[in-house]
Amino acid sequence: MKGEILKMLSRAEGYTSGEHISEQLGISRTGVWKHIQSLREEGYTIVSVRKKGYRLEHSGTGFSAHAVSSKLRTEGIHIEHHEKIPSTQTRAQRLAQGGARGWTVVTADEQTGGRGRRGRPWSTKKGTALAASIILRLDKLPQEAAAITPTAAVIINDVLQRYGVDTRIKWPNDILAEGRKVCGILTEMHAEMDELHYLIIGIGVNVNETDFPEEIKPTAVSLRHLTGQEWDRSALLAALLDELKKRLPEFEENGFTPFREDWLRYSTVINKEITIHQRHQSWKGRAVDIREDGRLIVETETGQKEVISGDISI
Repeated sequence: MKGEILKMLSRAEGYTSGEHISEQLGISRTGVWKHIQSLREEGYTIVSVRKKGYRLEHSGTGFSAHAVSSKLRTEGIHIEHHEKIPSTQTRAQRLAQGGARGWTVVTADEQTGGRGRRGRPWSTKKGTALAASIILRLDKLPQEAAAITPTAAVIINDVLQRYGVDTRIKWPNDILAEGRKVCGILTEMHAEMDELHYLIIGIGVNVNETDFPEEIKPTAVSLRHLTGQEWDRSALLAALLDELKKRLPEFEENGFTPFREDWLRYSTVINKEITIHQRHQSWKGRAVDIREDGRLIVETETGQKEVISGDISI
């Protein structure tokens, strides 16, 4: 409800009466006042004038379900926000297994047991990073949905570039800036041989961190470090969700093809000599292309190989 009030106030050119809000949302004027007070306590500057109503002067930088919802331009996205949670990805899996609709998004201000690829830990300090997991229910075969990760990488990269951040895509699932990781993508699928039940796209963005643990300090960077400014995480997430919801129907209809050229253009590995690190071996080659299913094509001394998973160093 607070998100709906924020939307109304943010879209209004002047004051919005409590009576109008009450009628539109089907709540009492006392209920409106209580929600306004709660928003003020969260940092929103809302001016009230007798016989005129309410006006939003400053939207604040709070990270909550209604803060994100009020900034969305797209309908049909449901936000479930947690102040603290072990893992947004695990929570999204449970919701999806319980029948949650597509475009249910789990977010958290703090994540204590988050994970990346291969179960690697990815924690989120309170008030710094953006952690979100998106449930998708696509009309695709499992093998056709495999390229969702590079597709999401292209879309997320475009949004960050629109904010003025010079980012690049590193296969299979990272967004880099100044050669360091600013965003990671974790895609998990629940499917049978010929039926896709759901996908979950986990997005982790280093937003307002000013420091990192020693073990990742050389390889991680935040948007705040890159721009010298504190970022509004709710506005950034809303922009990412709007763009994903706008462009993923194209993936659902045409696959990775419409996104492939942009991926190649922003790739950090194409036409580079790379080392592929897999569970029991490492080997070298030259990355030359990406397949429609997201597999990386690598030229080696013994011919071309297709890589479906692994870590890359240049």
